[in-house]
Amino acid sequence: MAKPFKEPLRPGENLGIEIEVQKAPGEKCPRCWHYHTVQGNPQGLCDKCVLAILEGLPYWVETGVFTQEQADGFRAECRKMTERWRAK
Repeated sequence: MAKPFKEPLRPGENLGIEIEVQKAPGEKCPRCWHYHTVQGNPQGLCDKCVLAILEGLPYWVETGVFTQEQADGFRAECRKMTERWRAK
């Protein structure tokens, strides 16, 4: 005999709490998709991704993922960003 359909509990219902979902503040990083509130990073990246790309640039230039010109351009954008922070 089939059991009658029972509606599933909503999250937190059995604890007597109500859960509300809202959009995270800030912008979504185009590389890792995490939301961040940092303004002015190159290409809208979060700090973690900026550091990861900077660390990997020598390897990526060597393997042809980036040209040397692209790597130098990204480094220049990062320098401008840090100069703006220091000026404040």
